[in-house]
Amino acid sequence: MDSDKLIPISKLIDPNQDDAYFRPKLSNIKENQILMELSYTHAASFTKYLIDTYGLEKFEQIYNEKDLAKKVEEVYGKNSGELEKEWLAFIQNQKGFTHEEKFKSGNFYDMNTTLIQLDPKYFKKE
Repeated sequence: MDSDKLIPISKLIDPNQDDAYFRPKLSNIKENQILMELSYTHAASFTKYLIDTYGLEKFEQIYNEKDLAKKVEEVYGKNSGELEKEWLAFIQNQKGFTHEEKFKSGNFYDMNTTLIQLDPKYFKKE
């Protein structure tokens, strides 16, 4: 969020786009790894938010569904964009990492430098 590099959830759940995020084929190996790690981190955080907020039973109804966007709206009564806004608001209200914690993580700043170099198309909302 600090780098304004958020992958729209709609892209992560779109079967026509998800490979570009979870299995990217970028020519730069470091960028490839960062995009993949970021995609999995976003998906895991969003999944945890859905389960913690709405319960495991609802999540199980959407898990592994082919038309995920449609199923999400059917089960949660909200589209992925609405749920994403809730998730981002939740994240913004959480205590962030301190400078010291970021430094101790080892690759935080290196990762951030590579992240900034990624094509903005990956983070653009449709």
